[in-house]
Parts: sequence; C-alpha cells; structure tokens
Amino acid sequence: MGEEYTMWMTTWINTKEMRFFKMKKQKQRLLSLVLALVMCVAMLPVVANNVEAAEVSTDSSTYVTCISSNSISITVKSSVDQYYYFTCIDGSSISASLTGTSSAIISIGGYTIGTYGKTYSVTVSEIGTHTVAIAGTRSGTTTCVIQIVDHAYEKQYIVEPTCIKEGYTVYTCSYCGNEHKDDYTPVNSDGHVEGKIVIENHIDSTCTEDGTYDNVIYCTECGKELSRETITIPATGHAEGETVVEKYVDPTCTKDGSYDEVIYCTECGEELSRETIIIPAIWHVEGTIATENYIEPTYIKDGSYDIVIYCAECGEEISRETVVIPATGGSPYTDVSSVQWFYEPVMWAYENSFMTGRTEDTFAPDDTMTRAEFVTVLYRMENCNADYTAQNDNPFTDVSSTQWFYNYVMWAYDNGIVNGTSDTTFDPDGAI
Repeated sequence: MGEEYTMWMTTWINTKEMRFFKMKKQKQRLLSLVLALVMCVAMLPVVANNVEAAEVSTDSSTYVTCISSNSISITVKSSVDQYYYFTCIDGSSISASLTGTSSAIISIGGYTIGTYGKTYSVTVSEIGTHTVAIAGTRSGTTTCVIQIVDHAYEKQYIVEPTCIKEGYTVYTCSYCGNEHKDDYTPVNSDGHVEGKIVIENHIDSTCTEDGTYDNVIYCTECGKELSRETITIPATGHAEGETVVEKYVDPTCTKDGSYDEVIYCTECGEELSRETIIIPAIWHVEGTIATENYIEPTYIKDGSYDIVIYCAECGEEISRETVVIPATGGSPYTDVSSVQWFYEPVMWAYENSFMTGRTEDTFAPDDTMTRAEFVTVLYRMENCNADYTAQNDNPFTDVSSTQWFYNYVMWAYDNGIVNGTSDTTFDPDGAI
C-alpha cells in the first residue's frame, strides 16, 4: 500500500509540477509543507503493515562551505534502499542530486526527491545556518546543519614588488580555493627580476686560439641588462689526422728515392709534422746483351763491334766491351799480294776509294801514273768522291766534258792546283 501510494504521489507530482512553479513564492512554500505532511502520513501504513523500520543518518551532523561553492557532499546512511527527501526547515531553496548518476531529480519547493543511493550533492544558495531535514520514502528521518559562509581567506604567499609592478599578498579561500590579492606594495625601482642566463657573442675556439661567449642576465620585467660575464673557451689544441704521403719520388738504379710522411690537424688543416723517408737505390738489373758499332774488317784494317749490356729497369748502359775483328788480308787484285812492298799503300788507296785499279781485278802497279789519274786521286782525297761542277770555262782543248776525268781536271784547274802544259792544253795522258 505504501509503495503504491508513493508511486501515485510521484506521478501526481510530475503532473502538477508546472502548476506549482507558476504560484507565488509564499504559496509554493506553504503547499510544499502541506505536501510533506501528506507524504509523511502516507508512509505510516507502511510501518503499520510490518514493513522494516529504517534508521536514517548522515556521515556528519554539520557541514560548512562558502557561498562560491555552496555545494555539500552528504552521505546518507540507511538500513534499507529508498528515496530521500531534502528540505530546509527555514524554507530556503535547496537542491540535491545523486552523485555519479544521470537519473532525474524532482524538486518541488524545499523538497527534493532522489533515486535510491547513498551520496548526494546538496546545494543551498543562501548564506547562513540551515537545518536540513532528510526523510526516507519508506521510513526514517534525520537532520543535519549546513552552514553557508562567506569566503574564508587564508594567507598563502607574498609577491614582492618589481621594477615595474606592485607587490601583493595572495590569499586563498580554504573552502573553494578562490584566490584573492590584497595588501599591495608600491613599485621598487631596484626590484629587478633576474631571468635565465642568455648566451651572446659566441666565438668558437680554434686549435690555437681561445674562444669566448657572454653570459647575460636581463630583467624579466623591464628588460634591463643586469649582468654580463665573459667566459673564455680554451683553445682545443690540434687533433692529429692520419699520416699522408706526399712528394713521392721513385728510386732509380743509381739514385735514392724519397717521400714525405705528413700529419695535418683534422680541425684547422695546419701541418703538424713532416718527415722525409729515403728509399734506397734499387741498383741496375742487367738486361739482354746488345751488339753495336759493327765495323767490317778490310784487307789491311781490323774491324770491330761493341758488346753492350743495358739496365732492364732504367735503360742505363752498364757495360761495353769492344771486340776486334782481325783484317782479312788478301787483295782484290791479282797483280797485288801481301808479300809485295807496295801492298799496304795500294790496299789503303783501294779501301779509301782513292784508286780503283786498271780493271776490276788488276791494279797495274808497274804502270806510270798519268796526269789525269793524278788529279783524280787528289780530288777523291779532298772531296771523298762527291760530284763536282766546274766553276770556270774549260780552257783545255784536249779535255772534253764527256771524258771520265773532266770534273777532276776542272776541279784542279779551278783550285789552282794545275795550269796545264800550255794555256790551252792539259795533256791528260802525260806521265807524272
């Protein structure tokens, strides 16, 4: 009966809710009180019908918060699951919602009907001490006190004045955490606020020279430079790189070679060291034997040739040996032999092409030499059988240009060696 009546009342309240909000405030409060009494009476049969009586209590008897927050978390304790009604005895506006649920909350005047649950967020909007009645829909009632006060500020910290800003004290409400600034102090022209260190004018160090940079501190308020310190960065020193080979000169068979081992700094490239390494000469390597300067032997004169060895590496001559080829002896003429006293002069004249004999195989050593033969021998000894062109007109009537001795006679005449037997005769066949 009690539960059915409660459900009927809930439906009736939902239907009539809008009408109550249209009434004046005093009539709303009066009707709310009447409605609360009716609902309490309606609950009596529940107990009478042997429904379990519930004891209702809260986790605290008194709750305090400030006007900004004005919301209290109240945990309602009961031996049965049921709805709860919250109302301010003094008629102040109150609302409640079950924490952590989206279930609909029905509020009429000073009453609030919630769902089954334990913890509620209860809000009272007016400053003061309020006694709140909490009644279960099945059985049991209790009361608690909610104090809504102004902010309770507590001193937290002091902000000192700066070069451009006032100082002040910060207070915080102990209930809602609201922050409040007060107790201002005037600007302090010397109250600069140091910022973080800023690095300026950075110059890298090198292998041989120090670098520098400035540590500068500026005021974060006005931007004024407060301090500047120049820091020295020591020179890094040279960093040796790998050895590099330069100026390589190959050794030869007779001369040493060389190269330089050089170390440079890997940072700046400066030469740190240079050492010249000597490569010993490799000496000659004998190549194949060559034959040079071959001279054929003649009847009276030795011949020869050179046996030469060159270096197979550099080509330089290592050794040279001249080998003599003995004269062959003999004669091209049948009427001249090596046992005759005139043998060598005849062979000399023959081998130097001064005289060729009467025929290919006879010399006629006992014959008388003619004038033409004599100037021919002189010409050949002087000009080595070179052709000659006459420089003057031929004055000799007994010398023709078609004769074999013409050039030789004209050469002797042009050079003043002969004049002829007369102004117009030479007598080429005359004996010397």
